[in-house]
Amino acid sequence: MRDIVVEPARRPVGHQSGHQGRAVARSFALAASAILLLVGCAGEDSSRDGSSSATATAPEASLKARLAAERGEDVGLILGTSDFAVGENRISFLVVGNSGKVVEAPTATVYVARRLEAKAESTAVARLLKLDPHGEGSHPHTHAEPDTDALFVARVNFSTAGRYWLVVDLPRTTTQGMFAMDVKEKPAAPGVGQEAYPSDNPTLRDAPARTITTARPPDRELLRYSVRDALKDNTPFVVVFATPRYCTSRTCGPTLEIVEEVRRRVSGAKVRFIHIEVYEDNDPAKGVNRWMTEWKLPSEPWIFVVDAKGVIRERFEGSASVTELAQAVRAVS
Repeated sequence: MRDIVVEPARRPVGHQSGHQGRAVARSFALAASAILLLVGCAGEDSSRDGSSSATATAPEASLKARLAAERGEDVGLILGTSDFAVGENRISFLVVGNSGKVVEAPTATVYVARRLEAKAESTAVARLLKLDPHGEGSHPHTHAEPDTDALFVARVNFSTAGRYWLVVDLPRTTTQGMFAMDVKEKPAAPGVGQEAYPSDNPTLRDAPARTITTARPPDRELLRYSVRDALKDNTPFVVVFATPRYCTSRTCGPTLEIVEEVRRRVSGAKVRFIHIEVYEDNDPAKGVNRWMTEWKLPSEPWIFVVDAKGVIRERFEGSASVTELAQAVRAVS
């Protein structure tokens, strides 16, 4: 059996504050519970050569057998997403080894099952996607410097609601990741196929840029329109809920920069880009603002891509790569 260590929760991938932080806390609790349960099942006969009594008792090709058969370390995944529902889900995550270093590979295989003792019901390929559109040390905005510039992203389908287990196998490494997650019938945040909420968020018509956004310097192009304006004009748009100044997590800082970069790359497309802050009066002590509440967002940052009919065509919880977002924008332009 491989050495199994509960990865400390340091900082979550997606930044939460107050009641929002509980979603990530639950995620880490699930990961820790998963690992502790596996340790209990393995018993005390595990040996350093990768064999154990657990290998013999675990059903062949089960998630548990996959974990037991490989040498190395098993760690809890650090997820950048937390809102899972029946249907297709975009799941992002980091794999951090026992040394505290991020473990990377071009791709990884994700095995999904309802129980550790069960065979995988489905598999998916997770791809390592770069987050930083500018390169190390070249951020135009002031925010906490991220300590990783890439994130694994996979598309996973869940057929029914309930508890699921994920095991992630990284080729040519000695590390495997694992996680347990609860899948709901419907997502908390607006899902793909739903209509966008007609938020009357502040624009440059209402106030100076520096009071609308915490980005320094502000990107005025993201402050010209409200969601309600875009819906009324039947114009496709991207809306990002993010707070650059108060982002303190591993990857959320560059989110607004990624949106700005995509806006520049698709400048010929008739798509509006809208930035909405997270906190009331841009003050974390006052809690989330009315627009976060309107959209029922359980975390931040979020990016939604909406078509000309006002229907959400893609959503990104946590950070998204330039490649992902640009592809989604071109699909609605």
